[in-house]
Amino acid sequence: MSQDHVFVSYSSLDFEFALRLSADLKNRGVSVWMDRLEQGIAPGDTWSQTLDDALKQSVAVIAIVTSEYLQSSYCRDEVEFAFRTRRRLYPLRLRPIDDAAKPFWLEGIQFTDFTRWRDADAYTATLETLITAIGSSNPQQLRAAPDPESQYLTRLIADLRARRGVVGFSPLRAQLAAQRRPAPAEDEFGFASLRPQVAEASVDCLETRDVSDVLRALPRCVLLGDAGAGKTTTLRRIALGAAIDRQLHGRNTSIPIVLSLSEWSNQSLEDFFAQHWPFASDPGALLAAGEIAVFVDGLNEMGQLTEAHAEELRTWLKSARGPARVIFTCRSSDYEGLGLGLPTVTLQPLDEREIAAYVAVYLGPESDTFRKALTKSDAIRLASNPYFLGALIYLYEHRAVRELPVNRGLLLAQLTRALWERERLRQTEGWSPYATLVAKLGKAAYDGLVTGRGITADRATMEAEELPGIDAIAGAQLIELLPTSIQFSHQMLRDYFAAAWLDAQNDPLDGARHFFSATTPDHGGQHWYWNTKVWMGLTTEQRAFLLTLLGLSSQRGKWLRMLCLDHPDIAADLAEQGDAELALSEGDLNDIQVALQARVQKAQYDEVSYGLSSYDGDSEQLMAIDSVGDSVKIYRERAERFSEWRKRRKKPRSRHSGKN
Repeated sequence: MSQDHVFVSYSSLDFEFALRLSADLKNRGVSVWMDRLEQGIAPGDTWSQTLDDALKQSVAVIAIVTSEYLQSSYCRDEVEFAFRTRRRLYPLRLRPIDDAAKPFWLEGIQFTDFTRWRDADAYTATLETLITAIGSSNPQQLRAAPDPESQYLTRLIADLRARRGVVGFSPLRAQLAAQRRPAPAEDEFGFASLRPQVAEASVDCLETRDVSDVLRALPRCVLLGDAGAGKTTTLRRIALGAAIDRQLHGRNTSIPIVLSLSEWSNQSLEDFFAQHWPFASDPGALLAAGEIAVFVDGLNEMGQLTEAHAEELRTWLKSARGPARVIFTCRSSDYEGLGLGLPTVTLQPLDEREIAAYVAVYLGPESDTFRKALTKSDAIRLASNPYFLGALIYLYEHRAVRELPVNRGLLLAQLTRALWERERLRQTEGWSPYATLVAKLGKAAYDGLVTGRGITADRATMEAEELPGIDAIAGAQLIELLPTSIQFSHQMLRDYFAAAWLDAQNDPLDGARHFFSATTPDHGGQHWYWNTKVWMGLTTEQRAFLLTLLGLSSQRGKWLRMLCLDHPDIAADLAEQGDAELALSEGDLNDIQVALQARVQKAQYDEVSYGLSSYDGDSEQLMAIDSVGDSVKIYRERAERFSEWRKRRKKPRSRHSGKN
């Protein structure tokens, strides 16, 4: 640890800004010390002692002053130490501070104003002002800027640490599945070293308690899991470790690059990669030699270009310039049609031991009390999903609700309300009432869902449509601000805001029909009768959206009646697959059963009437008549399966009405 650095003092609530500022200062040649960067606290070090040593060895202090900062005894001690020892103090303002809350020692001090730090131009200008001030009072702090690779790694580490979920990462259990090659010598994915006894050309599954170990052992693979299972968090964690290794050990390790496929538009893969490659060198040879490790997030988030992009990725993987080290992530249910020919590692739901460990990381001494509350509530059904469990912990820790929510719709509604209320208390510029947020952000989310744009929207368009308080929305961790786009922080948040917006419209029947019309895939150009009268199965996005909608809506009865009217098979799918969350009543299930039987009868009638009255010798119409016959069989089998499922259902549950 150097003894002439500038110490960065901040509240933990503002660590995202603190990381960005510290990385930018360091890349400009300013000697800074910040506990979450690579030169900060090492494993095994005592946190408080390391901070004390770093503060005592500093020559100046940057204090990121907010109301939360002034309420923290640790932060107050750090800034008071600077005053007491006559160290130079550079106070920064992120948000307005109530004059009554200001301590006497801040009176008359000139603040550097970073309140518009999410605006790139404003941030850059203010950063220059701060660097000039440091250079004027402490010129020895301004040194030569690091080399380009060091700058890149510092930015990457700061960005990955700033992403919620990476800090305090709890290892997830995974299941490994890999297609063996005929001989170990051709096993380029390294599976033979993990399971040398596997028979040739077989698929084997291996349970492991820490997915990180497996991903580090597989040069090329796909990380699968349900929505919220922790795929992105795990990928970022592995990438963070790779960046730190490269920083510490240099060219003995691969240089990491992180790509989000939701940002890939209609450009070529080569251009997309070049856009994110920060150096002038040609990456092709480095990729093939394994000197670059590529971390690719979101195979299922490429929108309407999914099939074309997937084919380009398959070609890239087979080419001579393809990556020797690459990890993709994808939702399990979406991967079958996107297969890349790589081994897969599937994240499993959290078990009781893992839930306990996860809770202990965040709640410490309060973990037992939380787990008891979780067990007493139906919310325990959500706890095996890391994203849902994290949301439940946040609501509990901040006492944001009296009772823990019991389904994803209610959970996401209460989580977003709590995060948005936090921004009001922080006096974040641009805050507006929650209903306004849902109306504006929800419309954007719904448009992205039905147009196949995924979780990303054009930033200029969103700003032109007067989306209220983009900075506040980003501060609430609902969206991430990219240079030219806005991306929802999680696909579940996109689904929630889209569902909340649609639920607020006047007519559920019209709204739902528009949703299905806009999101139903084209099934191979088959006849219109097959496409419109016989449902081909819910897509993953449709299922997640509808489970969220039914969970949050106070109009659940209307939505179910609409589904039974138009798509009773969908209602049956949701009842079975979402039973743990929705807990539909026996009355609801009876309505679905009756609707399925009615659809069988209607299909039988359509078969006769359509066949007798419409056939005029056209071969396409003959195909349609055959399709009608198939629909009778399909609906009859679906009704029988639903009846059998109801018999297996262990016990009826009372009707639950979702309320925000």
